[in-house]
Amino acid sequence: MDTLVEEDQARRSDQSDESGGRMPVDLVSQTLPEYRPEPRRTGGVEQIRISNFKGIHQLHIGLRRSRKRSKSTPCLMLLGENAVGKTSVLQAIALALIGARHAKKLVRDQSDFLRAEVGGRWDQLNPIDATVGADLRFGGEAQFHLDASAKRIYGPPNSACVVLGYGPRRYFDPRRTTRPSSDHVRVRTLFDPTAALPYAGAWLDQLDDRQFNEVAKMMRIVLSLGDEDEVVRDLDDRICVSLSGEMIPIERLSEGYRSVFALVADVARELLRDFRSLEDAEAVVLIDEIDTHLHPRWKMRVMSSLRRALPGVQFIVTTHDPLCLRGMDDGEVVVLQRDEEGQIVRLDDLPSIKGMRADQLLTSDYFGLSSTVDPETELSVAHYVRRIGDLPSDRVEEADRLVRQLALGDGALEQVVQTALLRFLSERERPKGELRPNVRLKAVQAVIDALESNRPVSDGKAGGS
Repeated sequence: MDTLVEEDQARRSDQSDESGGRMPVDLVSQTLPEYRPEPRRTGGVEQIRISNFKGIHQLHIGLRRSRKRSKSTPCLMLLGENAVGKTSVLQAIALALIGARHAKKLVRDQSDFLRAEVGGRWDQLNPIDATVGADLRFGGEAQFHLDASAKRIYGPPNSACVVLGYGPRRYFDPRRTTRPSSDHVRVRTLFDPTAALPYAGAWLDQLDDRQFNEVAKMMRIVLSLGDEDEVVRDLDDRICVSLSGEMIPIERLSEGYRSVFALVADVARELLRDFRSLEDAEAVVLIDEIDTHLHPRWKMRVMSSLRRALPGVQFIVTTHDPLCLRGMDDGEVVVLQRDEEGQIVRLDDLPSIKGMRADQLLTSDYFGLSSTVDPETELSVAHYVRRIGDLPSDRVEEADRLVRQLALGDGALEQVVQTALLRFLSERERPKGELRPNVRLKAVQAVIDALESNRPVSDGKAGGS
């Protein structure tokens, strides 16, 4: 009910004109108030510490302090299977950054954010205090503390910085054109999957040419429009995207375009509430499942496009798609998984993502698949290999030839390596109680052991297998 009251008050709010009378608030003046000072520069988040928040026991994530080849703000991408806490991390960061006064309006049922020490029960008999700490790059700390016994939230009352949050369902409601400037409303869709973004068309239409061109330029980059395409206002003052010379109103765009348009327009509107220029704007933007509704070509560009369009913004996002890793630096990608005790942990010693193809990313420790081959085909080949020993003698040679074509090589050395790799793949399917990096190290050692036991002989050929 509080949100409905705030939205109703925002629609009816007004201000005095020079003569002392009352006049409706203009959408542009509401967006770019002359009297509002810019927020303190924080540089974004550098360290995140989460304790007993929802399903997370203890989790510490460090972000890069700077980028080697760019002046843009370091970002973070979270990977992991379902139910490993990716969304919980985004929610924890949001609650810490917006301050206790605003967090209270999102935490309606405190038990939803607490973690029970005793497992095996859905209800929580002995909940523990939930705490979140976020160190800022330019100094300072944001905190969120949920007292489990008193059911109260403690921490700094106000926001540490400008923070925006977006859930996986990003769409706008054409019936709503305004939103309250309250900080908790800016991240509501992260907590409420039914919440919609306000329609940005009316706001865009109210902008003067300089402001509109700045926003349109940013949108053009993020939407990956062609050289002849752009965001424009048509003769009826509708906001359209010009695609190959055809004017398409934003309401009639494809689901992917509408999703990104709603996100980008909302980010622009909120940033221009606090900053005079998008290029100089600074904020932390949290996006859950950034790959939603995107074409593969767009997925490969989305992060680099966002970072180029808004260099001062720190994006912290989640994804399930390896294509979205393009545009991220080594050290900016964190993989979450559960250990042998069911605790959510992050993986260490991840390989470099530079130069990896999508299929290689899928079979790396980032995604952990053993193969990208069709599972039914892979199973059929496995059954076929197991039955080779039962084949008639006249079929053995043919079967051996087919199997060798699937091998990494024909020499003894390659076959030794393949034997070790097969053992690695069989163990790598998430053995209970063992994390993937440990299996990977064992696989490397298995290859070394196999090579040591098959040293080359004097004629340069490897020994028997």
